[in-house]
Formats: sequence, C-alpha cells, structure tokens
Amino acid sequence: MSSALDTKLRRLRLAHMASSFEAQNAESIKHKHSYLEFLTSLVDGELESRDNKGLQKRIKSAHFPTLKTLEEFNFDFQPKLDVKLVKTLASCDFVEKNENVILVGQPGTGKTHLSIALGIKACEKGFDVRFTTVQELAARLRGAHADHSVEDVIQEYLEPDLVVLDELGFTPC
Repeated sequence: MSSALDTKLRRLRLAHMASSFEAQNAESIKHKHSYLEFLTSLVDGELESRDNKGLQKRIKSAHFPTLKTLEEFNFDFQPKLDVKLVKTLASCDFVEKNENVILVGQPGTGKTHLSIALGIKACEKGFDVRFTTVQELAARLRGAHADHSVEDVIQEYLEPDLVVLDELGFTPC
C-alpha cells in the first residue's frame, strides 16, 4: 500500500483498514471481488475490530476478578437452577429495564460465576458494567468518608449501566 494511503487511513482513525488493506486487496484480486465487495469487506473488518476493542475495554473497566462465561457454567452441577431463566437473563433485558437481579444460595453454588457471566453478556451487548464485592464497596466508602470524597465514589457506581455486587452475605459487621 502506498504510504500516503496508509497515512490517510490512520489520520481518519481507520487503523484496522490501514493494517489489513494490502491483504484484503490481494484477496479481492484473487477472488475477483467487485470494488463494492472489497470496500464492504474493509469496512466490516474495521467495524469488527472496533467492536472487539470496545468489548475488551468494557470488560477491563468492569474489574471482573476472573472471566467466566455462561457457556462454561455446569448447569448439571445445580439441577434446581432454572436454566431457562438464566438464559433469559443473558438477554440483558433486565439492564435496559433498570431491574435488579439477586442471586441467592449457599457458598460454592456458582453465584459469582453466574454474576460474572451475566456481566460479560452485558458488556457484549454494549453496556458498561462494574463488578465489586460488598466488602470492597464498603471499604471504598469508608475511605471516601475520611477524605470527603463520598460523592465521587457514589457517582463512580452510578455511572455504569449494571453494577454487580458480590458476596453480599459475607459482609462483616
């Protein structure tokens, strides 16, 4: 690719197009794609790259302690769990409706796994998510009270579309 075109694509913040232009051009020549097919492929690649970067950014800013997915969850381990309900929750309609979801159960039953997995589904759907434990939130608020920044901490937890509070039952007195 000419360095002039590369420079222009990068100035337009089309980094994926700039990095994939040569290979996509060769592929289009090989398969005799039309100009429109070639351009569509370049734009699709750019959009996919941006979507992936956005997802990775949302997942990173969510502060998940680990990455867990619904696909990894062993529903056979929890036979009483309503699989249909969990899959309905994965649509994230509850986030759009500003509804709460509370997962209740004994330790080791998969509540954290499911809450992280639902949080990741929300990230995939473009929602901003914040994961924390109740203990971490309480500690942040205590510290914020000491330096008079409580409003800032509260605002930090009001900004995301979804806040996942884990370990509610383990809050020390």
